[in-house]
Amino acid sequence: MSWIGSYLAAQDPLLRSIDSGATQSVSRSHQWSPPPIDFVKLNSDAGVFQNGGMGLGCVFRDWRGAFVGATLKKEKGSCRPIEAEARALVMGLVEANQRFFSPLIVESDCQVLINKLKKKEVDFTELGNWCDEILRLAKVNEDLSSSQVVWLFGGRKKNRLAHWLAHSGSVWDRQVVWTENPPLSLLALLEEDLGQGPCNKG
Repeated sequence: MSWIGSYLAAQDPLLRSIDSGATQSVSRSHQWSPPPIDFVKLNSDAGVFQNGGMGLGCVFRDWRGAFVGATLKKEKGSCRPIEAEARALVMGLVEANQRFFSPLIVESDCQVLINKLKKKEVDFTELGNWCDEILRLAKVNEDLSSSQVVWLFGGRKKNRLAHWLAHSGSVWDRQVVWTENPPLSLLALLEEDLGQGPCNKG
């Protein structure tokens, strides 16, 4: 838990801005950062398409920044953007549990959803049903390693890989899963996120 506490503190731009190199620190705070050692980070996002339907995207990376998996899916129908974000998280947690990715940090650019999950608010709406399912899947994940799932809000720049996957869902008619090497179109973004060479696993 001390690892998690230090990690969460490092994500806060306000805390980092008090350093002598304030400008540089704030800039880094907007960049994706690896989770603590032995953790996997799940980034998820959703995109609602103008012509109908929605795209869901999730990417998994370990504490070294190495790619360990990704998935995207296109779903029919329509819903509020926040509900689409919740659906993306459900998809990501199902994949995480199937592949035993635990302990887990979940990062999303939907702050309202992350706050609801942190507070475990009672909600009898359709969104509340999705949140209940997210928390149920999180409990399954916690049982895998006896470690609490950590909910983290990150801005769009921290979530751009999941954003790219979600919007790429428009060209697929089924769920696509990568378990080892990422698609070439995603590789450049992975490298840019860490500001170094290839970080794909395998």
